[in-house]
Amino acid sequence: MDNKFIDCLMNPIMGKIYMNLSGGKEMTAKQLAQLHPDIPQTTLYRYIKRMLTEGVIKTVKETPVRGTIERTYALAIDFKAGIASIVDDNSGEAYMALFMQYISGLTKLFGDYCKKSDIDIKGDISFFNAVPIYISDEELEEAIRQMDEIAAKIMENKPSKERKLRTLGTILTPPQ
Repeated sequence: MDNKFIDCLMNPIMGKIYMNLSGGKEMTAKQLAQLHPDIPQTTLYRYIKRMLTEGVIKTVKETPVRGTIERTYALAIDFKAGIASIVDDNSGEAYMALFMQYISGLTKLFGDYCKKSDIDIKGDISFFNAVPIYISDEELEEAIRQMDEIAAKIMENKPSKERKLRTLGTILTPPQ
């Protein structure tokens, strides 16, 4: 397992940068700063530099902009391979670290939403749910495949006036 991957996910700022660049996305520091106005610019640049040095991200393009160079960044570590490594290593500690980063990200999204003055829980169609189910491994694998197909289809949607950016999170607990 790559410790850089776990360290990245354990750090809230590096975790945000990593998630923003996941899925093959490329972004400049300016674009990242616009997504995270809560992170001081100097702190953001320090973490970008650290992630570059540690090989977590890489520069994929350099563009001259008014006498300086604007760099575009992309991931240098494969997120799916990192998760697969954690699963293959069967490391409970690393798996818990990954889960905590996931929960932390969802908690931040919900916290930001709940602080809004114009919150409309029902109108915004926000919810969470947990239901106990009895399901065989084969049935579960088929359900996961179907959910993945649905998610893949809607992830292709492009932004529009009618579409709102949402985060779909799923958790399947281990058998009790």
